[in-house]
Amino acid sequence: MSRPLNWPAMIMGGLTAGYGVLEIARPRLLADQTRMSGTHPEIAAKLRKASVGLGVRDVVSGLALAFARTPTQRTVASAVRVVFDLGDGAVLSRALPASAPKGKILAVTTGWAALSAAAGVLARRGTG
Repeated sequence: MSRPLNWPAMIMGGLTAGYGVLEIARPRLLADQTRMSGTHPEIAAKLRKASVGLGVRDVVSGLALAFARTPTQRTVASAVRVVFDLGDGAVLSRALPASAPKGKILAVTTGWAALSAAAGVLARRGTG
């Protein structure tokens, strides 16, 4: 009988929640990462406000992923994270000015989405 892998979801959930805490504690993080802090102060101010909300979202969804008890719960939690990450990439890459590192933004958000998706897949598969 195969057992689902819990640790990938726990790690991804923990990393996501940890990043959310950083977003809350350092609201300028998103503005800095998108290079808006020095070049676009109005956009940076909006990103600082959004960062706190995104941080709360990431803490909650990360903890949900980390502490999901069943494979179905882990699959749903990882799917939610995938949607959030892809949505962040799409919104930021379209809303930010041309000077923003849009390729980097898409690479990072897509990478996080892929890792969350992998955690969800592994939650459904057995260890062998």
